[in-house]
Amino acid sequence: MKTFSFCVCLTAFLSLAASSTHAQYPYHRVTSVSPADQGDFTPPSIGLGSPNTLNPNLSPPTVMRLPSTSQSHTTPPMANPRSSTPRYSAPRHSTPLNSTPLNSTTPPRRYTQPQSVVPRGVSQQTLPPPVSPRRNYGRLNESPSPSDKPAASPGNNTTTKYDEPWADSCGTLDGCGSCGRRCGCWYGSLAGLYMTRDQPKSAWLTYDLGNPASALLSSQDAQYDWNGGWQMTLGRQIFDCYALEVTYWGLAPQDSYGSVRDPGDMLATPLDMGALMAGGVLIGNLFDGAREHRVARRNEFHNVEVNFLRVPTRSCGARIDWLVGFRYFRFDEDFLFSSVDAGVEFGTTPLAEGYYEIAVDNDLYGMQLGARANWDFCRFGFHASPKFGVYGNRISHRSQLYRGDGATAFDIRSDKTETSLMAELELGVHYRFGNRWRLFSTYRALAITRIATADDQIPPFLEDAAGIADIDASASMILHGFAFGAELTY
Repeated sequence: MKTFSFCVCLTAFLSLAASSTHAQYPYHRVTSVSPADQGDFTPPSIGLGSPNTLNPNLSPPTVMRLPSTSQSHTTPPMANPRSSTPRYSAPRHSTPLNSTPLNSTTPPRRYTQPQSVVPRGVSQQTLPPPVSPRRNYGRLNESPSPSDKPAASPGNNTTTKYDEPWADSCGTLDGCGSCGRRCGCWYGSLAGLYMTRDQPKSAWLTYDLGNPASALLSSQDAQYDWNGGWQMTLGRQIFDCYALEVTYWGLAPQDSYGSVRDPGDMLATPLDMGALMAGGVLIGNLFDGAREHRVARRNEFHNVEVNFLRVPTRSCGARIDWLVGFRYFRFDEDFLFSSVDAGVEFGTTPLAEGYYEIAVDNDLYGMQLGARANWDFCRFGFHASPKFGVYGNRISHRSQLYRGDGATAFDIRSDKTETSLMAELELGVHYRFGNRWRLFSTYRALAITRIATADDQIPPFLEDAAGIADIDASASMILHGFAFGAELTY
């Protein structure tokens, strides 16, 4: 009987304390059930054990049903912390949060983290974890995560760090959208080339025996015409806004021809072959009183560059950045002057055919300095790039005079090293589409000094072996044309 009286008193005391606390703090958590989920539940037991263990004579606990009134302060389901609606909704008659008058001495009310309510028939393991108390939208000093970025409003052109993840310290996005470029990324370009060179020095090769002053054929009759090629660049941005890139471009080998034919067999050459013999006969007789003379030329160009440069930030406006690098340039030229004796056609009698062939190779290598200028108007822009370098030029030369069956009058080889200068200028326009692509069109002009060409190796006297071996590297050349291509940043 004493135990029963003690339990009754303790229950009354706790009920009074709960009512007092609820009256003082109307926002305090009270165990309740929302109107949509009202049902039967069992209140937590009081004491060290269940009532049945304290007194077996007590009846089982009764089931209470809480009324759904406008005065009960129910806790809505937990809201998504990233949703725009507040987690707790105050009753209409209550004072909103953080609205305590300035002259009030009452401390601001604070929420306590609500305890999860386990409905009947649901185990604790199946419930979602409680929401982190740090997601309080400004109650704690917490920087936003990228997933919390606000949605862009229409007409708002302000760029944030979330809008363009590929823009960083390499440059700014001056409201131009895709004018920025990311540091530490790869970029590459592929382009087609269409170029030509200036005409070489003319060497007189054929005249008519009936008119010695006539110039029927020269070395320029085998002209180098416009020719196609390709270009590829691969680069990696390193050290903030600096990049290391490799560029190759080259032109396909081009063959050009020229000829003169006289059915009267009255063609001759001003080249003095003297007493040079090939296969026991004077080879000069195959070039004088001939039926046909021909000239042929073959040129090849290859260029490789490795440059270290400061990369433009792709921001709007003008910018000039420098570059330094290593360059290798190769120019090969083969020249062939051929003749067929009187009364014979080419390809029918090798013993009646004579050939004078010259091959020169120029290998230039050295350091270069330059700059790159960009004038960007967001999508559309202009670019320019001057380069200059001093190069060592390793020249290889070979001259041969032989008959159609392979009998040789002479075969002279020689090498020489020269110091050459090379200057290059590129001018072009480009257009950007998307965040990674750029189309460009560029005009390129390349000037080279102190190189050897085949035309300069033709001596007036072919018997002068020493003069033939002495390479003439006094020529200059201009190579120019266009490049059309696309660049990708990735």
